Amino acid sequence: MTLPRIKEFFEKYDDIDNAIFNNYRDFIMEYHKERNNFIGLPVSKWTPTMIQGFYDNLVKKIKLKGKLTDGHCGYGYVPNKSGGFYGLWLIPKGESNFKINKEQTMKYIPYIQMQFEAKKDLNGKQQSTMKICLKIEVKEGDDYINLRNEITKGERIFEVNLDNETIKFEKPQHWGSGRTMTLYELDLNNEGEYTEVKQVFEKVFKSFDEIYEKIGKRTSEESDLKIS
Repeated sequence: MTLPRIKEFFEKYDDIDNAIFNNYRDFIMEYHKERNNFIGLPVSKWTPTMIQGFYDNLVKKIKLKGKLTDGHCGYGYVPNKSGGFYGLWLIPKGESNFKINKEQTMKYIPYIQMQFEAKKDLNGKQQSTMKICLKIEVKEGDDYINLRNEITKGERIFEVNLDNETIKFEKPQHWGSGRTMTLYELDLNNEGEYTEVKQVFEKVFKSFDEIYEKIGKRTSEESDLKIS
């Protein structure tokens, strides 16, 4: 049963005299209300509950296209050593190839991921952050560093033209060397509201083919992105 239907159920039976039932109903109502409170608030004020509402709203409006056709879009909590984050990812169906030598070819999937971290300052004030990451997941092969270096060419900045606007993605503080790696990231305006964040993401999503065509050319001898 979906959250809206659960909410509808409790609204229908709001006159039941049972403490356990009423406590759970109040929890559901407050949770549903908070999920939608992201509208009108800057990202820095968003909570983990609000980001779930934002992602849910965004996923419903995303229509996969281009190399994302038949791809996967989802969101959820991602734990890691630094405390974890709430991510939303767009993953294409095809794979890109990187020929290491005559005998070995690595296969990887480039994808986009939004990352939201719910943070608080020393005074307990909400100071959340969000960024958009260009990432890859290696599906075959284990020469991760060689692949990463070939894609990035060691460049700290990755520029892409989105609707006649040049946007600069920057290398993360530390480049990883595992099966899943962040190549570049774009820090969003954390004082921006829902509409601004949505617009930036839509631009990146709209230019997905262009972004990864550019990245894919770096690992292809023929300067052509290979999608299998």
